[in-house]
Formats: sequence, structure tokens, C-alpha cells
Amino acid sequence: MSIQFTADGREGDDSRIGSAGQANSGQANSGQPGLPFVFTGRGGEYFRIWIVNLALSILTLGIYSAWAKVRARRYFYANTLLDGAGFDYTAEPLKILKGRVIAALVIGAYVAAGQLYPVASLPLVFVYWLLFPWLLMKSLAFNAHYSIHRGLRFGFDQGVGDAVRVYALLPILIPLTLGIYYPFWKRRVAGYYVGNHRYGGTPFSFHATGGQYLRLYLTALPIILLCGALAGAVLAGLGWLMESLFASLQADAGDDGEPGARAVVLIQLMSFGMVALFYLCLLPVFAWLRARGDNLRWNNTRLGEHCFASDQSAVQLMLIYLLNVFAIVFTLGLAIPWAKVRLARYRAEHLRFVPGGPVDELLAGQDGETSATADAFDDLGGFDAGL
Repeated sequence: MSIQFTADGREGDDSRIGSAGQANSGQANSGQPGLPFVFTGRGGEYFRIWIVNLALSILTLGIYSAWAKVRARRYFYANTLLDGAGFDYTAEPLKILKGRVIAALVIGAYVAAGQLYPVASLPLVFVYWLLFPWLLMKSLAFNAHYSIHRGLRFGFDQGVGDAVRVYALLPILIPLTLGIYYPFWKRRVAGYYVGNHRYGGTPFSFHATGGQYLRLYLTALPIILLCGALAGAVLAGLGWLMESLFASLQADAGDDGEPGARAVVLIQLMSFGMVALFYLCLLPVFAWLRARGDNLRWNNTRLGEHCFASDQSAVQLMLIYLLNVFAIVFTLGLAIPWAKVRLARYRAEHLRFVPGGPVDELLAGQDGETSATADAFDDLGGFDAGL
């Protein structure tokens, strides 16, 4: 059975969905059109959740942030539909708070040691370098375990050795190869993330190659160079303007030779403007890599014999990012909920699940295995480190 929806959650024309789903026609042989993901959330609805979360997190000095994360994630999960069914997030806030306390203690110990005993900070860097993959692995396993669709849990098969190799050891090759290994490392990261997830007892698998990731970044290289040159020119121009402004304000300084309060404010505003324009110039690079990277990852992901199709547009994503940034800046952050909902809706509209056979087999005979896995996970005391 195939159900198609428009972006607003209403039944609509499936011609666009069917044609887009042909991206994976070689991987899915059933001839069925892709089942679209649909996001039905609204900015006004999420704003009420977001503003309460923000206020309570501030009033409780961050303690409520664990409950805020659960509320926000449950809203986005419940409003993300696949074949008419939403997702569930059943994590307990206290376990999230526990993970964040552990992560805060690790970071706090490093900062404190660096301030009190600078020499001791070097061994701690090595410890944290090895500890980070473990914390990240625990976070991935936690969030997967408490994510549910149609009553069936997701899972993440934990492996400390793989996590250390991917996130601690292989990155050493990036500077040693002058950055050439970076695309291949990104492929290993995506493979670790996707390949260790499962839906019930059905594992995900990842089929992209290092060469595909290399082509992704080689294609992005002209955009990176162009935007980098533009960002450098903007910084140089603003730096010259800032120097000239400082020189003119120096002439109006007081008897002590220090610039006045007005000069300090102007210089701070100019500095903020330089940083903002620098990142604005790099926005096309980020949007291009995000859109093409998401497409590459989803189009090479399988769930058993089933696969996915993603067709995000770098130009459309860049315009969404640009509008979101200006909306957030000019509303002093109040447009953040609207920006998140808008981005979630766009990503859902351009992602489809392409069945390669009977979908009912995913749900058949999994309850006992899932329940046992859930009990074992709770006994191990999983937690989310917030990474």
C-alpha cells in the first residue's frame, strides 16, 4: 500500500514522488513509488514549546534542558510521518540529565586542570581524545533505542573499537595527508553511523564509496575557493575600514589617549559585522555540502532490501538558510522555532522510503527480540551525553 501526502499532510498527486523515487530504481525492484516522509509541524505550535523550554532552562540554570530536549524531540518525531504513521521518542529526561552531567564533569575536569595545573592538561587531552568516541557512541545508542516507529524500536550496535578507530585514530591521517584523506574519513563516519543502526532486527547498510565522497568534495572545491576568496576580500575591506575608523576616533580620544565609549562600541559592532559577513560568505559552501552530502548518504542507505531516495537542492537549501539567518537576527532569536520547522519540512519533502519488497516483513516477528533488547539496554544504564 502506498500513501502520498503533500507538504501540508493532505493527499496529493504522486507523480513527483514517483519520478523522484526512480533515483533508486536500480536498488528497489518492486516498482512501487517511494513513500514520502511528511512533516506536519507548524512554527506557531513549536514556538509555544520552545519559549517554555527556554524560560525554564534559564530559570533552572540548565537543569530543565534535559526535559526541554525530550519535549522538542517528541514534537518533531510525532510530526514526521511515514506512510501516515509518526515516530515516537520515549527517552526519560533524567537519563539525559545524567549523561549531560557526565559530559560536563569530563569537560569541567579538563578546564580546571588546565587552569590549575597546565602541565596536566596535555595527558587529559589524550584521555578526552579517547573518551570522546565512547561518549558519542553511547549518545547514538541512547537516541536510537528510544526512537520508535509503528511500535518497533530502532537500535544501535555499540562497538568501542570501531568508534575509537573512526573518531580518534583515522582523523590523524587528515593532517598527515594535507587534507586529502578528509573525504574518505567522512565516508567512514557515515558508514559507522548508518551501518550500526537497525530497525527492530533489520540492519541498515551503507553502500557509498570513498571515491564518491572524494568527487563530492572535489566538485565543491571551486565553490569553496570562490567563497573563501570573497570572504577574504570582505574581511580585508572591513579591516581597512575598521582601521580607518579607529584612527579617526583616536584623534577624538581623551587626555589619557584611550578611545571613548562610543569608539569601543563601534569597534565591537564592526568586529561582529566582520564575523557575520565572513560566515555569510561561506553559507553557499555549507548549503552545497549539506544538500549533496545528505543526498549521497540517503541514496546509498538500505534497510534490508529497502532503500531511500533524497533529492535536496543546494540552491533551495541555501535560500532557506539565508532567510532563516535574517529572520533570526532581525527577531532577536524569536524566529528560531519557525526556522527549525521550515528546515524540517523541506528535508521531509525531499526524502522518500523506496520499498524493495513487502514492508510488513519489517514488523513481523520482532516484538520479543525488541523487548529483550530494551530490557538489556536499560540494565546497562544507557545515557545521552548531548554530543
